[in-house]
Amino acid sequence: MSYRTLLLCLFIFAVIKSYAQFNIPDAGIMQQANKMLAQMTLDEKLLFITGGPKATINGIPRLGLRSIRMSDGPLGVKAEAEGEDAAKINATAFPSAMTMASSWNNNLLYNIGKAIGAESKYNGVDILLGPSVNMVRIPQNGRNFEYLGEDPCLAGKLGVAYIKGLQTQEVLANVKHFAANNTEFNRYKSNSVLDERTLREIYLPAFEAAVKEGGSATVMTAHNLVNDFHSSENAFLLDTVLRTDWRFNGFVISDWFSTYDLIPSAKYGVDVEMPVPRVMAKEKMLAALKNNEITIEDIDKKVRRILYTCMYFNLYKEAATQKPDMDKHAAIALRTGEEGTVLLKNAGNFLPLSRKNIRNIVLLGSASVETPLYGGGAAGMSTTRSQNMLTEIQQAAGNKVQVSFFENMKASGAAEKLKAADVVLVSLGFNEKTEGEAHDRPFNLSKEQTALVQQAAAINPNIIAVLYAGGSVNISPWLHHVKALFMPWYLGDATGHIIGRMIFGDINPSGKLPVSIEKDWKDSPAFSSYDTYASEAGMPALFKPFYEKINGTVDPKSKIDTRYDEGIFMGYRYYTSKQIAPLFPFGFGLSYTDFKISGLKTSLSNGKILVTVNVKNTGKVAGAEVVQIYVGDDEASVKRPAKELKAYEKVFLKPGAQKRLTFSITKKDLSFWDISTRNWKAEPGVFTIYAANSSEDNANTGKITWKE
Repeated sequence: MSYRTLLLCLFIFAVIKSYAQFNIPDAGIMQQANKMLAQMTLDEKLLFITGGPKATINGIPRLGLRSIRMSDGPLGVKAEAEGEDAAKINATAFPSAMTMASSWNNNLLYNIGKAIGAESKYNGVDILLGPSVNMVRIPQNGRNFEYLGEDPCLAGKLGVAYIKGLQTQEVLANVKHFAANNTEFNRYKSNSVLDERTLREIYLPAFEAAVKEGGSATVMTAHNLVNDFHSSENAFLLDTVLRTDWRFNGFVISDWFSTYDLIPSAKYGVDVEMPVPRVMAKEKMLAALKNNEITIEDIDKKVRRILYTCMYFNLYKEAATQKPDMDKHAAIALRTGEEGTVLLKNAGNFLPLSRKNIRNIVLLGSASVETPLYGGGAAGMSTTRSQNMLTEIQQAAGNKVQVSFFENMKASGAAEKLKAADVVLVSLGFNEKTEGEAHDRPFNLSKEQTALVQQAAAINPNIIAVLYAGGSVNISPWLHHVKALFMPWYLGDATGHIIGRMIFGDINPSGKLPVSIEKDWKDSPAFSSYDTYASEAGMPALFKPFYEKINGTVDPKSKIDTRYDEGIFMGYRYYTSKQIAPLFPFGFGLSYTDFKISGLKTSLSNGKILVTVNVKNTGKVAGAEVVQIYVGDDEASVKRPAKELKAYEKVFLKPGAQKRLTFSITKKDLSFWDISTRNWKAEPGVFTIYAANSSEDNANTGKITWKE
């Protein structure tokens, strides 16, 4: 390595390290921010804290402050380049966040963030509105496809990796939606009612990791209320938790049209009201100042936070932008689809298929030709590289295989073709119209789709199902009819490039579920509270699309409670603790090879628990396994889940290869939120350590005694 190369590497490392440590105050940059603040007029300050044209923070040209531009995310940059740069780039449409989460690959998420950051920078975008790290509490939530699963450890680690990658490009991350935003039905009035322990242990840790470990520069508040206060003006969330407990140095952006009361917004609420001045409009703020309801310092705090953050990331300095390597980014998107598609069933090793033995494939279902790219709403992207499943299967199968398509069994000749087919591939699920922002969707597939599987299986038993959805679905009624089942979630640009190669073994599946899939909706820990909430709000218990128009200010006193009665026992924590078997457990996913996890050992070192374990590919093809480390407190003074995910690693191994892995479990990993001291507490005692391939795997366990 040359001296120049070494210096470059050290510089890059320093940049990455400093941006990841944004939560550590920089006195020099703060001094610059205060100097700039002192030069601003009151009018300029008030303009600075409300949204400008085309999703911007208003600039102040006389002070050399340009406008700061935002773009929807988190699956890619949606704002296009302007002026001379227009039409120079088509942004990469990455697979859904649920697909990303199913990869369980932190390095992959880092590369996704870095790629999106490079495209954002080139398009003149300074703030990418993502990642989204809300927990997937219920399968019906229309925005589940934007989130990273049901577990705070998984979502936190993946979110941190994404943020670090994004911010290496001097593009600000905007972690959202803060907080307890778990349903889209009646989202402006939905009041999440939950205790502090549940908040701290389940719904806040991924945000905490994003801020403290990832160094996220900005945070976006949610539409919903939390314990009777809107997120945008929630003193507990924003001042106590975010700014005091976590020492967040960045600034807070409101979700669009989600600010309500002037005084709480101005004193301890969001720093930037989007998308236009409304609650914190100039005339209202001036009147509040005159009446001594707010102070100049309330305004200065917001302006200072914005200035400090933008200066820290060099947003006000001229910088040359390099055209991104779009082919490289397309390859990352494709890799995400490959690693994030989950094989849920493969009866009798039906897959992979041999091209030598297949002559006739029939595709069923409208999604075979109108293959969904995403759920609907702000996160959806237009794609440049996607294709439909029919084209995909034709390409993968080759010229010697006949591939036919029928929308349903009523189509002329469908029954005859099915009877003669070697394989029938049925495309099922939701799309951007039936699942997305501003409404919840049903747990069940439509009656027509369920009937399609049943009718096809009555003619031909060799059924492969592909299920497109942003969360879990009622699979139980038709699972026994299929030989194999894939869940790719939504694939964006990778749509039409994964399943065909996967069924023929060109890709070995390695995706693992980031959520539990229930046998029945009534098994869900949130069933009673969500059904009660939905019914009281005038929605049939399972489904009613709901779009709420924004006409001025929504009455902040108008709210509908949704109670989190399950508390900390959400997702797999509930199933493992109550010994209720899900249909498919959290962390589950099949492969075309076999793995063995063994040799678990635990030890104490420097105040941490070291866990070592072997993983070996005992099969005949190369593949990847995710080793998952769960921790259970054998005896605690409070109720705790039977086990909780605390670490994981994805390992790629050739046939016969093995690897010894080491994991570090900290005191915080052993802790629960103690309501009496309002702090984390790890009680001395015996803990059980699980090295597993899903939340239901108890084959490899060890005991360790923790002492203060």
